[in-house]
Amino acid sequence: MVLKRLLAAAASFLLVGSTAKFPTTIVVAADAEDEYLCRDYHDFSGDQHYMDKYNTATSQHFQIIWGNDDQTGLINDTFIKLNLDQLEKYREIYTTELGMNDSSESVFTPDGKKYKTNIYLTRTGLPDFEEGWAYMSAEPFTGFAYIFCDPAAMTQEDGTDSASLPHEYGHVLTYHSKGWTDQTITGPWWEAVANWFKEQYFDTLETPTTHFFLPYLRNMNLTIPHGRMYYEAWIFLQYLSENPDNFDVLGKDFIMRLQTEAKPNEYPFDTIERLSGCDMKELIGSFAKHMATLDFKNKELYNEALSKSLEDPFVWQLIYTQPEPAPDKENCYIVPEEKAPMQTGLNVIPLNIEGKRVSVTLRGISDAEEADWRACLVTEKKDGTTYYSTLFSEGTKTIALDGTETALYLTVAATPDEIIPNNFYDKAESGDEYSYTKSDYKRRYPYEFDIKGASPMYRDIKKSIEGHKHPNGGGFVAETVEIDDSVYVGQDAMVLGNSVITDNVVITDHAVVNNATISDNARISDYACVYGFWWATPTISGNAKIGENAVVTAGASVSGNARVMGNAYLLDEYSVTDNATVKGTAYCYGKGVASGQAILDGDFYNESSVSHGAAFGWLESDEYNEKLPYTDGLYAGYEFDRKSNVFAYDTYGATNGIIRNAPLWQEHRATADGVITFNGENQYIICDKTLVDYKNMEICTSVLWRGGNADQRVFDFGNGTSMYFTPANKDGRPEFGIGDTKIVSRTEFEKGAWYIVRVIISDNTAKLIINGKTIGSEKLTTLPEQTFSPLTRCYIARGHSGNYFNGSMDYFRVYFHEADEPEYYYTGKEILLSEPTLLGDANCDGIVDDEDVSLIMKAVAFPSSYGVKGTNPAHITVQGLSNADVYEPGGGLTNQDARSISRYIEGVIKSLPEN
Repeated sequence: MVLKRLLAAAASFLLVGSTAKFPTTIVVAADAEDEYLCRDYHDFSGDQHYMDKYNTATSQHFQIIWGNDDQTGLINDTFIKLNLDQLEKYREIYTTELGMNDSSESVFTPDGKKYKTNIYLTRTGLPDFEEGWAYMSAEPFTGFAYIFCDPAAMTQEDGTDSASLPHEYGHVLTYHSKGWTDQTITGPWWEAVANWFKEQYFDTLETPTTHFFLPYLRNMNLTIPHGRMYYEAWIFLQYLSENPDNFDVLGKDFIMRLQTEAKPNEYPFDTIERLSGCDMKELIGSFAKHMATLDFKNKELYNEALSKSLEDPFVWQLIYTQPEPAPDKENCYIVPEEKAPMQTGLNVIPLNIEGKRVSVTLRGISDAEEADWRACLVTEKKDGTTYYSTLFSEGTKTIALDGTETALYLTVAATPDEIIPNNFYDKAESGDEYSYTKSDYKRRYPYEFDIKGASPMYRDIKKSIEGHKHPNGGGFVAETVEIDDSVYVGQDAMVLGNSVITDNVVITDHAVVNNATISDNARISDYACVYGFWWATPTISGNAKIGENAVVTAGASVSGNARVMGNAYLLDEYSVTDNATVKGTAYCYGKGVASGQAILDGDFYNESSVSHGAAFGWLESDEYNEKLPYTDGLYAGYEFDRKSNVFAYDTYGATNGIIRNAPLWQEHRATADGVITFNGENQYIICDKTLVDYKNMEICTSVLWRGGNADQRVFDFGNGTSMYFTPANKDGRPEFGIGDTKIVSRTEFEKGAWYIVRVIISDNTAKLIINGKTIGSEKLTTLPEQTFSPLTRCYIARGHSGNYFNGSMDYFRVYFHEADEPEYYYTGKEILLSEPTLLGDANCDGIVDDEDVSLIMKAVAFPSSYGVKGTNPAHITVQGLSNADVYEPGGGLTNQDARSISRYIEGVIKSLPEN
């Protein structure tokens, strides 16, 4: 079988048949220029002699070859001539106007002669070319590229055209440019370039057109190019070729240079930087700003295509980023984790204009040393002209408005110091270095921003149909809807089309339902869209929940206790059931099923079925997904097993917490491994609100409390009505509360000791267990899911009003059912220190000198002799420990403390402690 390099995807269009006869050989006249010779296909067995046995037709630069069994009924001499003419047009544009190398000579051993490029037609009886829509490949030994395609993929006599040939011929020229030939690192870029070629052809038509780049818009937070939009990433190449910001070297011929001057195995972004000399941060940030209004040469054409796409209102929330209000700061917004850009990825955030001056202060949220961003404020005027602020990174940018603006945007691109080479054909099944949670090139770069004079815009749908307020909740219901009075429709929610809504369904916040069937106890909340059509109806039933900015459309279904959250997108006949959760920007299509306790998250893109574990990635195999690790019932877990001052990393998935104000992390503390310590003043973790959105659940955490004010919160989830645990209420006793229900321990926590706290909620009953002992159980009037709302705040180590936790935490886990009793493996307690009398004075003699350094080193090296309970009379005391804790205070006694004191004595640092 012919070696096939499948570099293009099928496109569909209207077929127009023909059964006319044709001569065996057709020659289309050409001007007298260089002679281009005909050549046969050559593979492992030598020449195949297609030219001798089958039908051929030629123009000056091309030869079409087809068999004697036209199964399409399309081929006749008019059809063949039409497509030879089209191929000549593509070549003229690509080689003359764009400067690409011709495809007439071998990339291996040119013989000084020029040859026509071959096109073989499938479904015509040609051996080895029996099937195939439209592909480019290359002969393995001769170095000549060719195309094989279905006649239906070519230009038809009635003018219909899938535009496959201009795409595939682009591949041919990329191959003959040599720079990217046999280079795996450039693999995904081939499709973007081929589509860019096609668009250049479209631009020469009497009425220019475009195949647009909607998949890129939906996925522009991902790195360029990602498997979810590598065909449509051509718009980035369009930016390089148009060069609207006048970078040196960039321009019309730059895409040619990108392919011809690439070094072996050079990543295209490295090639761009080397050839252009551009600051890549500025280049990526500048491209990002143009995406706000699609401000390119064909701006009008692109916006027409965008407007057509936006006729399905859910597309708006798939394209644009809707930041979440920061729970702990006023006028501050955080980009959702699933929308935070990867390297070279970007966000476009539409803004409501609310003043004459707009000010944005950007702050990154990343523990990557190389992290950086480029942002821009973009305005569009009444005349359609787009204006840009200067780019900015972390810091503040202010612009003045003159009242003629009709649109305002904030664009933010991830521009780390290094763009890490990657190939999205590499899958996690090939190694952890390619996985979503462990590969550096898939790292997200979240950020937050303060804003004045404007506010983020959220999806809105204008009502232009007849309807009424629903008696239960006051929301809008179209007259065409069938709905029970028992259904709740909130005042800002809408139910449209021929939807059928029954039983105890809740549709609240700004949720929209159209042509859907929803029953039982299902809940649709936040800005979720459940959007069907006349030809396909989504079904939501059981206790299913659709929330945040998720979209369920076409014939997809969600049932059982399943949840669809984040910016997930379900379509076709994909099904989510049992206790599965789909979130992130997961794209679920086909007839797959997420069941059991599967979590589909991050950049998941697949039609496969998953029953357990956290699944990510573009088209990971079924075999890989079947082996995903998981812990029974665990939705999210923070084990604090790696150092970070920014994130509490999830055990398996991407439900990470955001750490505020850098609590101390230690590899070992008080016989626990991987511990985070909060100062009781301003340190805490912001958690994803999906943690609390359960009817039945367990929260399990291990904490060491150091005392202090009453009513400190180990966790506090909710808004108004909340669910919390404190190690000491006003009476000094541990207490769990949710709504009006409280469970209080009779025994106080010992300061400095480890306690495993379990809160189990099942069948409307809460149970509190501490160190394996059941403290009490109570019937509930409020369930965790009832504390869930758009304004839900979920904190670890603080409450909604402060109440910061003073202590350490070994882990924090959330299950969707009761879990097994965790092991109590702690063998020691922590010595609680008094206030230091003199920092650095380890031996408590009233001075700081080398003797203090010596004592600390002895106490660390020989704790049985010189530790607090050591046998040597000169051992360190409890007060000495407090005085000696001068390096990252609260971290316990280490040799770092001795080094800090030495540095203080030598005058290297001016004061203690050393942070």
